[in-house]
Amino acid sequence: MAYDKVIDSSGLDGALTATANAIRAKTGKTSVINWSESHGFANAVNQIDALTEPICEFRIPAQQNYPDAMILHGYKEISENFSDNISNSLKYTRIKRIDFSGSPNCAVIRAGAFHEFEACEELHLPENISRIESDAFSYFDALETLVLPENVRKIEEAAFETMIGLKNIEVRCNFFDADSAFMTCPSIEKVWISRNCQTIIGYPFWYLSPNITIYAEATRRTSDWREGFDLTR
Repeated sequence: MAYDKVIDSSGLDGALTATANAIRAKTGKTSVINWSESHGFANAVNQIDALTEPICEFRIPAQQNYPDAMILHGYKEISENFSDNISNSLKYTRIKRIDFSGSPNCAVIRAGAFHEFEACEELHLPENISRIESDAFSYFDALETLVLPENVRKIEEAAFETMIGLKNIEVRCNFFDADSAFMTCPSIEKVWISRNCQTIIGYPFWYLSPNITIYAEATRRTSDWREGFDLTR
């Protein structure tokens, strides 16, 4: 019998675990992947291609009868008023996490997509999001930290509106066009701007308290940041 490669059992275990984790990352799922002696992980791999239709999954924790997370799989774009059909009881008190890890290539989130998720404490935006439209996220009372991924190009006015609990913003994008994006967010205390951020357009933190602290990781001001540039107008 010929073998492609001879490895010890511990090495094989590690390789199989890595394969299973890669499949979970592609599908956005966290459940156990069953191994078949005849097909290995083939069935799970085939399901990756089967995820052609976007799916909005509500995850229900053990020993609970209601979901606490909304996981979005396979979305390329989120439509206007996307969440209108979700019950108010879920939005107001139940959903604590909105997660786009299963939709890394979602490029656009349209106006009014996510409204009044007052209990949401975690918001994981798509890795490759490029545009967030006006009022896309509003009335997220419990959200304290927001991370803007590297590929964001445009954040419209009031895209993050009336987030009364928002305290920290992490700007990882290298092109920050976000004029008046954080309207009526009175609790913002700290903004961290990555060294990758080379361009800032408009006044992203207008309407906010003048007491916010802005940390810039860059060791020097880039050519796009003029002397005396005021992010808060």
